[in-house]
Amino acid sequence: MIQSLDEPPLADDDNIVNYAIDAVHEPVYEPPNAPLHAPLDHNLQNEPENPWQDPLRDFHQPSPPPDVDGDAEEIPWHNPLKDLDVDDLFQSAQLPNLQHDIATLDDGVGLKGEDLLCLQNPPRFPCQIDNLYEELAISLFLALQHSSEVAYDNIRNAVQKHYPDSEVPSLYRVKKLIHELMGISSIVDHRCINSCVAFVSPYAALEMCPTCGELRYDQKKLACSHGHKKVPRAVFQTIPIGPQLQALWRE
Repeated sequence: MIQSLDEPPLADDDNIVNYAIDAVHEPVYEPPNAPLHAPLDHNLQNEPENPWQDPLRDFHQPSPPPDVDGDAEEIPWHNPLKDLDVDDLFQSAQLPNLQHDIATLDDGVGLKGEDLLCLQNPPRFPCQIDNLYEELAISLFLALQHSSEVAYDNIRNAVQKHYPDSEVPSLYRVKKLIHELMGISSIVDHRCINSCVAFVSPYAALEMCPTCGELRYDQKKLACSHGHKKVPRAVFQTIPIGPQLQALWRE
């Protein structure tokens, strides 16, 4: 029901408004010293009040360290490694096989033959290629380093077809030429087919993986050769850091 603003309010509305005004202004009776919240248990009212205690009241802070005078005697520093005898430590090592496991250049593991001689006596002059066909072959090899070996052979055959007198080296010859120029070669070692261990150092004489029990050599090829041809089932290659540094120095 919509009422006009010029009409007086209804009697019921007057009563409601007056009742609301009286309720707002009517004082609320509170007994003297009434607690904010009435206790749930009336028996607790007779208990003595427990005064609050500061838990840090009896805490004693540790005393600061005494001041160090500037005139105090300074203890000189002594290097503990100054009097260390390395030879004596080597001879008295607790591990009995420690002396035999130390790698050396003459231990027969890693670089051998000409590669070892080149590492011990590196060339001290820059690399230089005088043959144009060898330079072309090396450029093709570097450009096709992410391609298959067949790609190099196809390009080599195409060049020889159009220029019969050209002598572009084969892929095997290019790899050997780069090895001779740079002195960098990879060391090929046997490993477990599951990549558990490498058959080097203490595992060099094993024919079975000590972890998973897989055989080291291809049994079919071993049986066909009556035990004379031992072909590993998996290998890995390592490029030593020494020849790489020498090649960077030469360049």
